[in-house]
Amino acid sequence: MTTNLAATKVEKEVELKVPQEYKQPLVKRLLPYVAWQLVALLAVEATLAFAGLGEEELFKLDPEIGTVHMTNKSITWRKEGYARSYLHGNGLRESGVTVAKPAGVYRIVLLGDSQVEGIQVALEDTAGQLLEKRLTKMLGRPVQVLNFGVSGYSTVQEFLLMKREVFKYSPDMVLMGYDSRDMFENWSAPDTAIANLRPYALKLPKQPVLIDSGPVKAFMKSPRGKFLNSIAWLRANSRIWGLISAYEAEASSHNEVYKAVIGFFISPVKVTKQFRENVAKKDYWPNVGAKIYKATIGSIQMPNWQSTKPVAAVKVAVKQDLSKAAEEAQEQQELAEKKAAFAKRKAALEEQAKVEASNKTFIGVITNTMEALLQEFKKETASHNCKFVVYALPSRATLAPIAGMDQPMLGVNHGSEVVIVKKQCKENDIPFIDSQQVATTYSDDKLNSLFYTAHLTPSGQRYVADQLDVPLAELIRQSK
Repeated sequence: MTTNLAATKVEKEVELKVPQEYKQPLVKRLLPYVAWQLVALLAVEATLAFAGLGEEELFKLDPEIGTVHMTNKSITWRKEGYARSYLHGNGLRESGVTVAKPAGVYRIVLLGDSQVEGIQVALEDTAGQLLEKRLTKMLGRPVQVLNFGVSGYSTVQEFLLMKREVFKYSPDMVLMGYDSRDMFENWSAPDTAIANLRPYALKLPKQPVLIDSGPVKAFMKSPRGKFLNSIAWLRANSRIWGLISAYEAEASSHNEVYKAVIGFFISPVKVTKQFRENVAKKDYWPNVGAKIYKATIGSIQMPNWQSTKPVAAVKVAVKQDLSKAAEEAQEQQELAEKKAAFAKRKAALEEQAKVEASNKTFIGVITNTMEALLQEFKKETASHNCKFVVYALPSRATLAPIAGMDQPMLGVNHGSEVVIVKKQCKENDIPFIDSQQVATTYSDDKLNSLFYTAHLTPSGQRYVADQLDVPLAELIRQSK
């Protein structure tokens, strides 16, 4: 009995020594730490918002078009130039836009990719806003320009966006900007960059143009697509995520290892199958190692501690005394080598001819698809009592290329694309304005003033407005 009492006393003393806070449920104990973590995160978010950092996330995923602008979203662009903008509830930068067109207003809608969008410059410096002011003055009546340009858009995406959103605003004119590679992007597979998520368009002989959002829907079902959709709120509202996304966008374009990893989360079956085929090649792993090295520390410049003294070349003269039989054997060997080289060259030329024929066929399909889309644009706009006009945007890759610029697609550069589109517009009675032509006469310094790395500066936007204002004013007068 005495022993039991003593044990009970010891237990009570031990129990008294346990801090009271540790007697609380685990969840209740963790709440203060979680609360402080949330406070810290909110403080970081507030600091980033004040500094305008982490505000370059533009897109939300769309199962039909691929991507559209986020809404009610602040944007601070720093990649090229600097501009602070706000995407309103309709996805437009322009404020105070009503769906119903104000009485007496001539309304123009702009369609295009990032060159039309102009997120790199302040709204008032974009070609659209400059045109609005100039045309209002030139025509003596109010003109309103709504910019529906979206980064990365192909012609087929512009067409789909027009059908879904534009006509509800009752435009009098749809002005589509053609940029480099647009016609090729109508048939390009999705990759690691979200801006390159697009539907297909295809025109085959004696068939109507086909528009297929299958690639977009397949992306939505991929692990990466599901993940991005699951964090849609975070992508739209978190500036911390915005910083992560900015790095992700850069890595998606330039880091080969990252692109390979993300490729797996887009098309795991396809990538796994390709991986199995690749590992069977003896040089696969050395190449992977080289890519990893290049993507991580390969760019670090290390001092060269090796001797740079030139090594004298040693010439050794070897005299050969060949017998007649040996000379004949050598001649036979040389003849065999020449025949092999000839056969190899012939095979290479035949293969090149096949590739060129295939490219020619592919370019034919691409250009036919582009023309079919232009015809659809004209038909749809006409059905809504709206004029359709196309203009060619200036391209740095053609006018003032720098290292890393887009190379011609299958031998077709932007200048050639403009010639093709201009011809198609003429044959289909679609007004066309070439805003690149004048810039071909500019000096290098003047050309460089039009562009940042690739996109238009305020001077470049003003240059585009200079090329468009008079022709557009004339078209508007003629349409009365």
